[in-house]
Amino acid sequence: MSFVERLKADFVDIHLLLEEGLGILLEKLPHELEDTFGNRISSAHEDEVSGDWIALNPWGTGELLRCRTSAALAKSLPTAISEGLKQAAGRLEAKLLAERELLIGRDVAAVTDPALAHLPIAERIPPLLRRLQAHLPVESASVFGLPDGFTLEGVAGIEKTSGEKIVGANWRTDLLAAAGVAASTRKAYWSENPSADPNVPAKGTPPRNLVCYPLLHGEHLVGVLNLVNRVDGGFSAGDEKIIAPFSRAAALLMRNYYLAQQLQLSARTSDHLGKYLSKKVARSVKGVTELELGGVEKKVVVLFADIRSFTSITEGIDASTLVNLLNFFYEKMTAVIEKHEGTVDKIVGDMLMAVWNIPHDQPNPELLAMKAALDMQKEMARSVQAEWNRHGVTKVTIGIGVNAGPAVAGNLGSSRFMNYTVVGDTINTAQRIQSKAGGGEVWMAESLFPLVQGQVERPIRKEVDIKMKGKEQTVNAYVYKPLDYSRY
Repeated sequence: MSFVERLKADFVDIHLLLEEGLGILLEKLPHELEDTFGNRISSAHEDEVSGDWIALNPWGTGELLRCRTSAALAKSLPTAISEGLKQAAGRLEAKLLAERELLIGRDVAAVTDPALAHLPIAERIPPLLRRLQAHLPVESASVFGLPDGFTLEGVAGIEKTSGEKIVGANWRTDLLAAAGVAASTRKAYWSENPSADPNVPAKGTPPRNLVCYPLLHGEHLVGVLNLVNRVDGGFSAGDEKIIAPFSRAAALLMRNYYLAQQLQLSARTSDHLGKYLSKKVARSVKGVTELELGGVEKKVVVLFADIRSFTSITEGIDASTLVNLLNFFYEKMTAVIEKHEGTVDKIVGDMLMAVWNIPHDQPNPELLAMKAALDMQKEMARSVQAEWNRHGVTKVTIGIGVNAGPAVAGNLGSSRFMNYTVVGDTINTAQRIQSKAGGGEVWMAESLFPLVQGQVERPIRKEVDIKMKGKEQTVNAYVYKPLDYSRY
């Protein structure tokens, strides 16, 4: 309802329009002023008043007031009163709109208070709808969300007549078509005759009017706000000044809700990925929406570790115990590798492969890998050996090989199954070097020696002309043994 309509319906006290200037003028001039119901509004010098009542229509439609005055003022005073009332009404309307805007701002701030962020979205939407109803009286209000970006889903709704009660059982379906139009066009959908509207189900008692308003957070469509049956007439263009700020508030709540859901899903995904990939690789891929096959060539440092004489030392151990022992072994080894910023690439049986300098470049990856290798041998003596002893294994040792060079890193496999890994001659050489290492030893390719010399303990010897399977070229390696394993 417009301000003029409210004046005509007697919702605004006409005395509010008799401002100081107009009031003082009327006090000095003979007149009688009353509304169409005969209620006296103003009068002065009544003994000088004569003639018929003159209808006043300051807003150009219908009679709102009438006045009588002296014969001399019969033409000028009614015009002056009409013009004065019109100007006063404009100022009053501007004042009321400013006050309403301030109240709406306070209400919006209250329902979007970050201190309420812990509440479920179904508990945050109803207070927003109730505050909206205080400014724009409607019989029911509801919000649809867009959880997957395509499908509208009822979040919450309330009825004015029943306060906290969620709107009738069918509200999640009855408004879907109209709300769908608002969502697809991203424009408000106004219907002043829903009974003849193809987007409103032809069942039960149709609403008198409705508005479906898209909830946009920036360019993101996050839902639709639905308002049904304006209490004091139909919806008007001016109502959008009320609906818009509340729709922005609802959009903010819905957007934050969906972001929180995405963060929770991302955290769960990261947790799951972390069980199959290193933390670094998991972090690098969890934000990727589409994985593709392919890789890039870059320098990597590779470490292989293998339990020596695994078949013979585990003979007679039941499968369940063996799995527990291997899990304990890999738990300890993985912790050491991650401590030195490495990535566990794969675990196969009793063999472990770790890499450095992927997926991102690292400073001194060769030194990190060697420190990890030496600490892995120390951890074997510190904890793994004792645990395996408790289950009847008298001696368990590992041999480690470390190499560096170019390799292809990326998603390798098929469109249905892929693995983030590294391949190339550098990896094959590292595995070959590892196969030569004895229990408790770390064999490191000679090319790494200048990069770690003086920063780790001294090697115990140098092995030369190590033959590589299928290759004529041999390699040299330095041998480290951080602990004396003779007692095992």
